[in-house]
Amino acid sequence: MHISLLWIAFVLVPIAGPLQHIGLLLLGVAGVLGLPAFYHQRRLILARPAVVLWLSWWLLAFLSLLWSPDPKHAVLDGVWGLLAIPAMAPILSRPRLWMWPLALGVAAQATVQITAWSGLIATWHIWGGNANGGLHSYPPYVGLWAFVGLMMSCALMVNMPSRTWRIVAWILAVIATISIVLTVNRSSWAIAIGGLFLLAMRWAWSVHRPRGQWVASAAALLTLLVILTVSFAQFNMDTKFELARHNAGVLVVDTSVPPQDQASATTAPTTTPHSDRDQGSQTQHSPIVSTRRFDTSAGKRILWWNAGWLLLCDRPVAGHGAGSIRRSLAHLEAELPSEWGAGVSGFITFNPHASLVATAIEQGGIGVALLLSVALIVAVSSWRRGRGNSALIGLGPAWIGLLLFSFTHAVLLEPYTSVLVSILLMASLPPRAARPSR
Repeated sequence: MHISLLWIAFVLVPIAGPLQHIGLLLLGVAGVLGLPAFYHQRRLILARPAVVLWLSWWLLAFLSLLWSPDPKHAVLDGVWGLLAIPAMAPILSRPRLWMWPLALGVAAQATVQITAWSGLIATWHIWGGNANGGLHSYPPYVGLWAFVGLMMSCALMVNMPSRTWRIVAWILAVIATISIVLTVNRSSWAIAIGGLFLLAMRWAWSVHRPRGQWVASAAALLTLLVILTVSFAQFNMDTKFELARHNAGVLVVDTSVPPQDQASATTAPTTTPHSDRDQGSQTQHSPIVSTRRFDTSAGKRILWWNAGWLLLCDRPVAGHGAGSIRRSLAHLEAELPSEWGAGVSGFITFNPHASLVATAIEQGGIGVALLLSVALIVAVSSWRRGRGNSALIGLGPAWIGLLLFSFTHAVLLEPYTSVLVSILLMASLPPRAARPSR
């Protein structure tokens, strides 16, 4: 019963929308059924610092409601991701029992994306999402799930002894790649390219690599890598990197210079506002010609990181409390030059698009220390798990990719992505070596 519920839950959770909520419900039931196994392995699980620190971070997040000036705006729905901890306890020694359904769930989500893009199903948006991203209103989150599914599928593809199962894993890997491409999100493409490269290197150096199948597996990984690289190369990244570098440099300009003088000194003179078409043609020649230097996706993230640092320095120990991000940014905005805050639409938000920034503002230095400790410990343990189990060679790259993604996206704000964090954290725990003697 537990395995059946877990399989169904892991297939449904990656499908953003109502099916995701059904998957979370079933994951909760599987968690209840997994409590006996969790109890028997409590010493193993709770002895791992990553689990204790992860639970401590969530406890601190809820406790911070006590000193928050705006607790009613706290976004703590991501706590539902903790359901994966007891649910996965019985299968720590059998990773394929969660890897296969997760890959199937990613494939199901990709099917939704393909049908939405092609117009075969024009009513998916009424489920709470948009056509371009499938059922989720924020396509990068879909890309994160697809990336993890890709890592798991590729790991299965290169180590399964049966040719039939390797072909199935290859098909799932291709579908996950298509899902990543359809998100049209550069960060998803970048972490997928890096993850595939790391996985290929690990597999090439692995002593557990099956003999006689390296040519087909290497060709498959190379094909996926080429697809993602070509997609990523469609954008003029030199211009975007130059714009991001310039925006970051503006933050260290002498603040004694009035904002108007700074704008005239760091940007080309402009006369009257141009249309979007004219602005686009200008930035092709000079990426820094803009009166709205931070009014871009990368620019806003730079401002939020800067704001997070300032607000952390303001309350370095326990932060401003859960739900205080919007209020804190509003207060800080009054102290900043208008082009660093008030002049940028969307600066005041509850979502600073970075888990670490959100933690720095709401839970202060204690929260940051807990979150960074979890990230480092799980990164090391997930990498080591791949050494002893060839089916988990993709676990380390998957966790590293998730960490990189979380620097520019707040993955802990909602269950859709926070449950993925708990899954990878539990997967990094080594199974119980032997039963204690009676």
